[in-house]
Amino acid sequence: MAKSAFVTGGTGFIGINLVKQLVDKDWDVTALHRAQSDLSTIKQLPVTLVE
Repeated sequence: MAKSAFVTGGTGFIGINLVKQLVDKDWDVTALHRAQSDLSTIKQLPVTLVE
């Protein structure tokens, strides 16, 4: 069973680095982002995005 995480601020400096580390460790990640956030980096990762 895979571990899962919900990251608030997933597109921010700390959030994106946390998301990358979790994905590298095979976690299922859901990331919360604001409507005006730049999603270019996080969209390249296998992450579920929530606005």
